[in-house]
Amino acid sequence: MIIFKKISWKNFLSTGDAPTTIFFDRTPTTLIIGENGSGKSTILDALTFGLFGRAFRNINKPQLVNTVNERGLEVEIEFSIGKKKYLVRRGVKPNKFEIYFNDKLIDQLANNRDYQDYLEKVILKLNYKSFTQIVLLGNSSFEPFMQLKQSDRRTIVEDLLDIQIFSSMNGILKSKNSELKDDMGTLEIEKGLYKQKIEIQEDYIKRLRQDNESIIQLKEKDIQSFGNQKKENIESLNALHDEILELNEKMISENKIRVKNSEFNTLHNKIEVRLKQDEKELNFYEKNSTCSQCKQDIDDVFKKERIIDISKGIDEKKDGLDKIVSEIDTLEQQLEEFRAYSSQISEKNKNLAGIESLIQSFDSNIERTRKEIDELKDKKKSDNSVESELKVLKENLEEFLKDYSELCDRKTLHEYAHELLRDSGIKTK
Repeated sequence: MIIFKKISWKNFLSTGDAPTTIFFDRTPTTLIIGENGSGKSTILDALTFGLFGRAFRNINKPQLVNTVNERGLEVEIEFSIGKKKYLVRRGVKPNKFEIYFNDKLIDQLANNRDYQDYLEKVILKLNYKSFTQIVLLGNSSFEPFMQLKQSDRRTIVEDLLDIQIFSSMNGILKSKNSELKDDMGTLEIEKGLYKQKIEIQEDYIKRLRQDNESIIQLKEKDIQSFGNQKKENIESLNALHDEILELNEKMISENKIRVKNSEFNTLHNKIEVRLKQDEKELNFYEKNSTCSQCKQDIDDVFKKERIIDISKGIDEKKDGLDKIVSEIDTLEQQLEEFRAYSSQISEKNKNLAGIESLIQSFDSNIERTRKEIDELKDKKKSDNSVESELKVLKENLEEFLKDYSELCDRKTLHEYAHELLRDSGIKTK
């Protein structure tokens, strides 16, 4: 459990160069009260800035520096977890980020992001989202648990119960399943090729035992057949190349569409935030006749004009949101088409590899058959070597079948594990 001991800051928001220090461990409970604007929320901003590099309220990082001194912002937080004592010191102008464990500076990593990850994942075991949903509860950032995204709810529960290992396991499992699927697809192709080679080899051995002249005639037909099949496969190969090229051309604008979709989603979120602000302000003017700050009466003419202006702005924003949602739907449909194209390209590339292997096999068969004809004409038989080749092919096929069976077993285990680790979430209306 995290126990905060002390927090100190200077040149932070309205606080000047003289450090402000608050102790949390001098009494069992600490209550902080004060007038509006006296700095109560500043404590929360300083706490989250010191730990996560961002304020509790929606304040940009440059705006946190005292506007008078314009430099020297520094926040220092002391806390303990069990018997371990930590001190975090973070500053702006100049930038500073230090973590001390039992009064000894922890070696700083290559970049601040890794150093921050170490603080959140190894020491605090909380990220900003979980911290502001579990430790700090305030109107500026708190959202009811059931209104959070499924991924955020899962993260908070894992942080709260210290069970992040399950998400890590699920991520690793997904990666392994993807690799396993590719391996099984490759083995399927190899297995088919070996079976085809065995059939050709067995047929070849059978024909060797027939009359030489008949065998020569048959083998010449085989060469013609192999040539025709090779030609057909080359045509299929060229057609696949053209199809893949055509699909790749369709995929050219994918990144542009993704960026555009992201921009529209960002704009949608910003307009929603402004819309909520307008609705809040409209609700205030509709229900109040007195200013909440100065306690003076609000002029009726001004009030009506504001209500009209705000209502107009709300309507415009809603119309804008409808148009943006329509555009996002269109972009999502295009992205879905891109995903379908990508899947087709992957499937066609697999077929491409299989056809290329078949063409090589036909070339090899044609060359080998020509040599066999020459050997038969010279009355040189190579039954023993051919039998050995067949034996090797069958042994290799058995090995492939064994490997394929092991992959199937692993796939079954992965499916069971995935079902156990899968998070279908809590459905909300």
